[in-house]
Amino acid sequence: MMDESQIVKLAFEGVIKAAGGKLTEAAIEKAKQLWQKFRAKFAGNQMVEDAMNDAEKAQSMEKDDEDLLVSSLKHAMKNDRQFAEEIQNLARQINQEINSNSQNSNTFNSKARDNVNFFNNQGTNIEQTIDFSRGKTEKK
Repeated sequence: MMDESQIVKLAFEGVIKAAGGKLTEAAIEKAKQLWQKFRAKFAGNQMVEDAMNDAEKAQSMEKDDEDLLVSSLKHAMKNDRQFAEEIQNLARQINQEINSNSQNSNTFNSKARDNVNFFNNQGTNIEQTIDFSRGKTEKK
């Protein structure tokens, strides 16, 4: 189970699309849904609304604004079980999407071969073939 601070960060990263590439389009959409659930839950709470608006406008979240949102989320999740389940479910889906994307991006197969010419300090040409797929170097 993710804590409220992690949930707030996930939601905000999706809104500003500044997650450094770790969020897929599907995860970004879910993070936006999460942020909108925050907006709906805290509608009428001027301090939280202002903090969210400021963060969106600046595309970064000040520590005070983040702390306010985290504590408000903590309180809301403690007092509204259905809201807490919805938030945790969305956060879990985003996290699964991130993990799925990172596993897919780590699979990389390459078959490459290149000839490289080196010259030693006497001007003699030393040709090497580098087979990147096997990690071998052959001198000719």
